[in-house]
Amino acid sequence: MSNYAIILVLFSAFAHSSWNFLVKRSDNPSFSVIGLSFFSLAVNIGISFLFGVVESIDSRAWPYMISTVVIHAIYFVLLGKAYRYSDLSSVYPIARGIGLAGVPILASIFTDDIVSIQGIFGILLILIGVMLVGVFDKGSLKQLFSFLDISQKNISRGLMFSLGTGLIISTYSIIDSVAVSLMNPLLYMNFVFGGGIFGLIFLIWRKEYNLSSIKTEMYSSWKLFLIGGICSCFAYILVLQAYTLSQVSYVAPFREIGVAFGVLLGYIALREKISYIKVLGVGSILVGAVIISLS
Repeated sequence: MSNYAIILVLFSAFAHSSWNFLVKRSDNPSFSVIGLSFFSLAVNIGISFLFGVVESIDSRAWPYMISTVVIHAIYFVLLGKAYRYSDLSSVYPIARGIGLAGVPILASIFTDDIVSIQGIFGILLILIGVMLVGVFDKGSLKQLFSFLDISQKNISRGLMFSLGTGLIISTYSIIDSVAVSLMNPLLYMNFVFGGGIFGLIFLIWRKEYNLSSIKTEMYSSWKLFLIGGICSCFAYILVLQAYTLSQVSYVAPFREIGVAFGVLLGYIALREKISYIKVLGVGSILVGAVIISLS
């Protein structure tokens, strides 16, 4: 990876973990992630006009644009529900880790990416670190085997939604990397955040929200949505730009350094318990990220 790509991914990872933190600390994570996507869309449209990003769309890009709207609608819904039932320091590593594991496999199938031995070693270290932080920590390991325990119903739901979010992440990572080679990343981002609209439609269809409750949530939390929307917008723009500079099999795993940011935010700001196993996992992630950056 080039130095410029590394810097882009680092800033992207911090911005991404920050908006996830804001979602988790909100009163209603399920809606917050949707509301935040609306503000991200507005910010991105403003940036697009500011830089004069108005261009015709390559016909080859349309399948990716439609796919990303649908996939991100599912992503926003699953992520919001995961934070509703579990901690930031558990959801974030699990979701990012599962997403990481799927990217090299999908990239080798659908793109021309070839991962070097050094790159594989770095990816494995990050994967091990993510699993230590999100799964093999004492508290999270208990969650893994709680499916038959009714008293742990909410915890196991959080785990399942986290796993589902991870599968979506690996899918959209591949789609995004191809799409930005066919069109301007800023223009593409409008379709990414547009998925939030369809996510909200789904929640309304499920009768989880109505127009009155949506209005109340928007009015009471608009500052959080604005700050989170800005973080989310720049997190995606920066990583999409990185995709144009380096292959997805390296960029996607290196983004997992955001797991360290997420765990620290959970510990410092949300006062979540951090065990020595999580600390060991964060160290493994950082070492893996450095190895990938040198690949």
